[in-house]
Amino acid sequence: MRQLEARNNLTLLLDGWEDVLKRSLYGSVAAKVNQCPVVLTINTLLSVTDKALDQMQVNPRKFIACTKDNPTTMHTFCVRLKQKYWWLLTFACFLHGLNTTIGEISSYPLMKKVILQAIQVVTFFSLSHYWGSQLKEEAKKQGIKTSLKQNCESRWYALVRHCMSMQTYRSFWSHLDQFIETTKPLVDAIGNLESRQTTLADCMLELIRCARTMTCLSFDKDDEDVGFWMHAKSVFNRRFHEMDTDRHSLALFLHPLCRQLAVLQVANGHSFEMMTKTALTIAKQWQWSKSHADALVSDLKLYYQRKAAFVGSQRDALDWWESLPISSKKHPLKSLAIVLHSIVPHAGDIERLFSDLGGTQSAKRCRLSVPMFEKLGKLRANYSYHLHKLPPLTLVRGDADADSIEGPESLTVDDLARAFDDFKRDLWNSRAAAVAEGEEGLLDGGEVLEGNMYNFKELEKVDQGVAPTAFEDDIRVLDTNPVAADADWDMDAVLASAGIIS
Repeated sequence: MRQLEARNNLTLLLDGWEDVLKRSLYGSVAAKVNQCPVVLTINTLLSVTDKALDQMQVNPRKFIACTKDNPTTMHTFCVRLKQKYWWLLTFACFLHGLNTTIGEISSYPLMKKVILQAIQVVTFFSLSHYWGSQLKEEAKKQGIKTSLKQNCESRWYALVRHCMSMQTYRSFWSHLDQFIETTKPLVDAIGNLESRQTTLADCMLELIRCARTMTCLSFDKDDEDVGFWMHAKSVFNRRFHEMDTDRHSLALFLHPLCRQLAVLQVANGHSFEMMTKTALTIAKQWQWSKSHADALVSDLKLYYQRKAAFVGSQRDALDWWESLPISSKKHPLKSLAIVLHSIVPHAGDIERLFSDLGGTQSAKRCRLSVPMFEKLGKLRANYSYHLHKLPPLTLVRGDADADSIEGPESLTVDDLARAFDDFKRDLWNSRAAAVAEGEEGLLDGGEVLEGNMYNFKELEKVDQGVAPTAFEDDIRVLDTNPVAADADWDMDAVLASAGIIS
């Protein structure tokens, strides 16, 4: 708990997992960008997460956001959590969104059949000792160092890597090549966003890069299926709009390199007025005073115009805002930007926690109680925190068996068929929950891949930066003092006074 004492603006990560005994376990982790996570609780009930903060003597006001996976139970719990902790900003796991996009693209009937055939081939060589060794010898002769992958029961991006391993051994079916070419940008995006340095702005940049890459894909009418390409395009466009929320767009706008990229003055793009309304919505949720709201709008205008202290840019957005030589009390935009860039946008740390705990269960060791799981999880996270400070060890491995074909696994064609069925059911439930909460988007997103939503030329300028200047400031958007007397201000009146709307 000493790790949390000096930290503010934390993100509460929530995710679920099913162990060997088919128990539904829910984990909660306190995380922050560029910081090692701290395990709070692992239990069979989500409701205990709320009590864990009191048991561990953690001030709830240290948390500014909650990032969750997207099942219906998780969604319902976050609604109740937000009712108690009104200042929390809730986000869906961005990696889960990308993963769901791959799964929905994979559900195209023709590609589903091709994937099942590919798994049958991999399963045959993985389960056959003789033919597996024959394939291994032939791979050495051909200079192929990659192995066949089969671990794609629930993670759809691993399914694409499975198909890519087939492509390495042979230019398999043309439809398989088309599937890999279409989904690989999403797989690369997931790999690029899994780190603890990832911010909301980084997620949007990767999503826009995916759109740019998919726009450049060529299509062969003779060998490839036009129906699949139209299906993949429709799925990506729709999912793009679902993941490109107002808060994600605001975080992208508050990246000093992306203010021109984030604001596109066209009908289909995001306007500066939308960015200002989103910032004021957050300020009103945090119950800022009207004077702070007026100062926030003034700062946004200066930032957008690159005037006063907001001149310059840098690749690391969080470091740039923390280094600005201005006071966060006089310039509340600094507080808002630092908080948004400190939010962890994915539940990857809980995924790693459950993955590590999964290795402790086996056929001979499957009677571990839930409290024991929680203790093991906290111990492992604490050990990882201290090992992270040690210099890395140099691992020397031979190349004889380093890239050998992976051994037999439990995945079968029936397992994948059930995974598709489960995915279809979960997708239906998540959409139903979104409709119930009024969050279902109405746009089909046809303009995303045409470059009318974001300017791809502006994306090429993002990699430029300037040197920062050192400056430290104490950032607290939730003051310990009572709520301001004038916290009940009108958003439209603030916008009108600033001349943004008439």
